Amino acid sequence: MEYSKSRKLFHWLIALSVIGIGTLGLYMEGLEKSGFKFILYDYHKAFGVLALLFIIGLMVSRVGRESPQPPSGLSRGAVLTAKIVKLLMIVLIFAVIIFGYLASSAFPLKEGIWFFGVELPAIIGKDKELSHSLIEIHNTLAITLLAVSLLHILGVLKHRFFDKENDVLERML
Repeated sequence: MEYSKSRKLFHWLIALSVIGIGTLGLYMEGLEKSGFKFILYDYHKAFGVLALLFIIGLMVSRVGRESPQPPSGLSRGAVLTAKIVKLLMIVLIFAVIIFGYLASSAFPLKEGIWFFGVELPAIIGKDKELSHSLIEIHNTLAITLLAVSLLHILGVLKHRFFDKENDVLERML
């Protein structure tokens, strides 16, 4: 049994989003304040909202559908670790996006969040100190998400190349 086409699609859209948004976020950290940097922030936020839609799509695509059973050769510890890592990634994606949205909402120099030509509303009041604190949480969660995602990728590659009878990647391709 393999994953549904919609689940595969959302999985890869989320993977590309996490990698792309995370890379852009790290790149922006090193830039001087400029008009270019502020444009990149707008795109970073817009793609973050899009990633939220992808993760919601993934959750909807899971409703009423069973997941494939793990390969029979995997240990209970490996299966438990995979479940924990996947759950952590989902929770972290939601948390990163929510804290980013809250930080942007509180940022005093912008009214809303630009989403590809549509202005999404701020959901909390303007507060520079709160915005700074929320962005620190957002950044810490984002780095944690990238680290957990790397664990996920390394686990998949381990099973793909070293435990060939327990290849889990094939079901997601």
